Amino acid sequence: VKGSGQILYGPQTVGGMINFVTKPVPRNGFAGSLTGVIGNNDYRSAHISMGTGNERGGFMVDGLKRKGDGIRDNHKFDVEMFSVKGEVKLTDQQSLMAKVSRYEEQSNVSETGLGMLEYNEDKFQAPTGNKDKFFHERTALHLKHIFDITPDAKLSTQAYYTYSNRASRRLLASDEETGGILTGRSIISSNGNPLAATEANANLSDGAWRPRQYKVWGFEPRLDFKHTLFGLNSDAVVGFRYHEEDITRRKFEFEGGPLSLNDTIAVGIFDERIKNKVEAKSYYIQNTFYAGDWSITPGLRYEDYTIKQSVQDGADPIVTGKKSPNELLPGIGLAWNGINNTTIVNACLEVHH
Repeated sequence: VKGSGQILYGPQTVGGMINFVTKPVPRNGFAGSLTGVIGNNDYRSAHISMGTGNERGGFMVDGLKRKGDGIRDNHKFDVEMFSVKGEVKLTDQQSLMAKVSRYEEQSNVSETGLGMLEYNEDKFQAPTGNKDKFFHERTALHLKHIFDITPDAKLSTQAYYTYSNRASRRLLASDEETGGILTGRSIISSNGNPLAATEANANLSDGAWRPRQYKVWGFEPRLDFKHTLFGLNSDAVVGFRYHEEDITRRKFEFEGGPLSLNDTIAVGIFDERIKNKVEAKSYYIQNTFYAGDWSITPGLRYEDYTIKQSVQDGADPIVTGKKSPNELLPGIGLAWNGINNTTIVNACLEVHH
């Protein structure tokens, strides 16, 4: 995000942002939908959504199931998503929204490539794919309180928490690439020795599990209000955000045949562990001045964060590090709305470390 946009959302959104707008909670009685899809490669999906509500609030339940054989052989996937969302109007000026969601995935996605002969025979084949596994479990909670102080001023406070647990098992490609180049076929490693990457030989392959755990939480109060500073109609935003991340990444290797994650942790070879702890605080203020078809939006954001990391590589001692940078981020944006349904935006930014 560039220009004044990063004042509100931060500078670390490389390439921009995506705003997910989910289906709103019904406010006029019962509403629901059911959708099913069937496709090639044994693709099947079903989506159900239902809820009820009135002017004081409501709730909605949403579920999705997708599975199929994938674009390559031995690339099956199975995905389930479930969420419950509710809204309630506490008073004429206050409302509360909450959402709980759960995501689960089990899939086979191979990182073993194909040699030229294999590709020419069948570019969709993945002989070792059914031994490459990936699973992901994610639970998320989001709360938002809105207080309409006046018709021209609104205080919104949101809090969020996400826990994600994922792991992948990947077979190990051989370091001896010469054999693969000469034969035109992919090579895997078995007890350190090169072996043709066939479906049968996959049962003898070396490889590694890479379990990951991510815990993220934070909260953000934000005040939006209208005013007429300097005689111009204006929209102002003032806010603060506190954010924490706790990330653990590990790697365990096995030899002579794929093992389960628990067995690999118990009897496999410990390769690495990386732990990251992030604590960040952000303060921001922004104002949009309107003058005819023009609007100008200056703003200022200050970020103060601490990153702690510990790294252990095999049997080596644990290495730790810490850095606590801060940034002052002024930004300004200019927009022209002289044509119906068209906005021309120009933004500039100067960053100080």
